[in-house]
Amino acid sequence: AIVDAERDALHLVGAYQRGEFLRHVAHHAATRGRRMAILSEAPLNMDQGPRRVLKEAYLRAVVPRRVARIIAATERIFCLSGRRFEPLEALGWPAAKISAFGYFPEDRGVRSRVEADPSAPLRLLSTGFLQAHKGVDLLLEAAARLKTAGVPFECDITGEGPELARLEAMRRRLRLEPRVRLHGIVSDARLAELMAAADVLVVPGRWEPWGIRVNEGIQAGLAVVVSDRVGAAELIAWSGAGRVFRSGDAGELGLALSDLARDRRLLAAAKRAAGAFRPWIAPEQAARHLLAVCAHPVGAPEPVAPWASGEAREAILEARGGDGAGSLE
Repeated sequence: AIVDAERDALHLVGAYQRGEFLRHVAHHAATRGRRMAILSEAPLNMDQGPRRVLKEAYLRAVVPRRVARIIAATERIFCLSGRRFEPLEALGWPAAKISAFGYFPEDRGVRSRVEADPSAPLRLLSTGFLQAHKGVDLLLEAAARLKTAGVPFECDITGEGPELARLEAMRRRLRLEPRVRLHGIVSDARLAELMAAADVLVVPGRWEPWGIRVNEGIQAGLAVVVSDRVGAAELIAWSGAGRVFRSGDAGELGLALSDLARDRRLLAAAKRAAGAFRPWIAPEQAARHLLAVCAHPVGAPEPVAPWASGEAREAILEARGGDGAGSLE
């Protein structure tokens, strides 16, 4: 009804590949020649074993034919996986039609202290559904390396999922109790307590389209250590509010955590950067940027996103002392 009533509007359609209704809306708009833009993650194959092979074939052979008409009729697609454009290009999306975007949730108001007790153990936190592609096993491997190296730390892991039993067994095998605690599902209030008490949010995903908990870690003023195959890793690369490590490399993850544990000046600099970066990833900023891009000619250089702007960088440098001291890049 909206597509028919608002003939001159630019219609934004989300998740056009997933829901039958949204695919119908997109096809309806395309058939009637309405202006349309799409918001969608880059399709990633997060399955394992035979299912991974089947999904890969489906993404390569079936999906491009299903979406070809929508691609032709759409002005642009906002990639909710940041600058990970390759999977969209593989579906047939022209590079000129792809705009980088992401997820930008409301700030929950949780805050971690910038200056923690230097004699206290480094407090690590990992949140989210426990699936193989989330890489929490890599965090346990890194924790074992920290223990062997004599680095004082504590680690809280929340969430449930198919990996929980394996992670519990791995924790016992690596003798990480009681330093590593698996909490299961926790209430919002308890999660807020854990975030406020933490120093570092660890996001070790082997591959993830975005990873909204990266935003939440920045908003809470935490240093964030994230895999380079998580879409939101670009927020950490831009802000210096943590470290980006090579996906699947528990050794590199362990080194990043060890650096933050041994050099509390480095940790404090990352947390100050997170605090300074927080306003630049507010949903209001994201909404203004989306509207600015929609108003811009397709194929022309796009407006710079607020979170990638020089103003954001200047605010971060000022919060860190103006000279980039403690930079994590």
